[in-house]
Amino acid sequence: MPYSLGIFILKKLLKALVVEVIQEHAPLTHNLVLLAERSGLVLSDYERRILTIITDYNLITRYPKNRKLAKEKYTKEFSKNEIGKIKEMAKWVLSKLKQSEI
Repeated sequence: MPYSLGIFILKKLLKALVVEVIQEHAPLTHNLVLLAERSGLVLSDYERRILTIITDYNLITRYPKNRKLAKEKYTKEFSKNEIGKIKEMAKWVLSKLKQSEI
């Protein structure tokens, strides 16, 4: 659950940055890489990889037909290890959002 909430927060921060930068509604998507690129962020390979992992998790766990795969692939240990990366990315996006307000 904390992992899913973290993804929700990260996605909303990215959408806020898109709106701030392009002055239009953010696209309706769960793809965090697409949102980051649409906001004008230049992603390192590391950032792109992390956003891709987070997006994959979000899509697989979001829909009931994928529950079995989700349980096999995304354990509690995975969530504990990965939650720090979501926090890291959220802080980074928030700092970019704050910079755009200056």
